[in-house]
Amino acid sequence: MKRFLRRGFIMRHQLLSCTIFLATIFTCVNAQATGFGLSTGGGGETWKYDTKYEEDRSNSHVSVIFDTNLSDNHLFNYRLSLGTGSSEPDTYGITMSGFVVTHDFGFQLVHARMVKVWLGPQINIANYDSHESNNGLSYKGTVTGFGVGPVLGLNLNVGSLVSLSLDAGIRRMGYVGFLNTRNSAGARLDRTEIDAVGSGNFMDFSIIFRFNEMAR
Repeated sequence: MKRFLRRGFIMRHQLLSCTIFLATIFTCVNAQATGFGLSTGGGGETWKYDTKYEEDRSNSHVSVIFDTNLSDNHLFNYRLSLGTGSSEPDTYGITMSGFVVTHDFGFQLVHARMVKVWLGPQINIANYDSHESNNGLSYKGTVTGFGVGPVLGLNLNVGSLVSLSLDAGIRRMGYVGFLNTRNSAGARLDRTEIDAVGSGNFMDFSIIFRFNEMAR
């Protein structure tokens, strides 16, 4: 039953991500001040497992992003980020890497000639794999996470084509997955089911190239 619930958790949130992405494609038909770019950043997170064990981890990513409204004087903007990321323990533990997807739903707070400030909710989806060896043992597993939280963004529109963007926020994640432990002969010694809640903060920096609009 527990494994069935985990599979349902993963499938529901993969479906949600696809639904949001398809809805965005239709939205972008009439989008203004849109842009594509690159983003990098990270943050810290504390994972609390169902065994009551806690672990501090550091996250990082490099992503391609798309934004529907970087500089125009309109209330709403949507930002999609697709990239590769990693989650590393601050002390002893397993390093994981994989892909991360974020959906930002921004609502304009401040608009000026070269500045746009926005605030809204963020949805984050991550899928990490791990494959490490240590002292004759190998560790291999997969973890999928889904989370939400508020994000605050600042866009600096420095010219007719380029925007520099800084965003930061906090998020709460739910993680499910497994970790297999094998000996040097390949025999499985243990399988650990992962069920954790992560809480932390993040900050990202982006360079975005705009089209359909001049900086104002």
